Amino acid sequence: MQIETVTPYPKYPVLMYKDYDHVVKGIPMGWESSTLLIWIKELEKIDNVTVLDIGAYTGIYSLLAGKYGKQIDVIGFEPLEQISHRFGANIQLNQFPNTVMNFQMGLSNENSEVEINI
Repeated sequence: MQIETVTPYPKYPVLMYKDYDHVVKGIPMGWESSTLLIWIKELEKIDNVTVLDIGAYTGIYSLLAGKYGKQIDVIGFEPLEQISHRFGANIQLNQFPNTVMNFQMGLSNENSEVEINI
């Protein structure tokens, strides 16, 4: 698999596997580029918090929080097995000053099980 250095705003580059990942292919000019810029600006303002990334997909928001945040721990949740696996692999590609974790599960306000159709 190919690895791409994601430098949406190159203070702290993030490594991600890019095969079949439209999010990575769209940075910095396409998919979610304006949202990522806002995210990074907000991360640089906050300190000593835990960020929850619910529906993390392959983890770009978690990875950026782990790199850009000051004293920010990150917990990402992605219920789909293959995508969660990619998110975990993306975490392993990087070094973070803080904790970045991935859990393969969905979150809800109810205790139940649901079927996810892909």
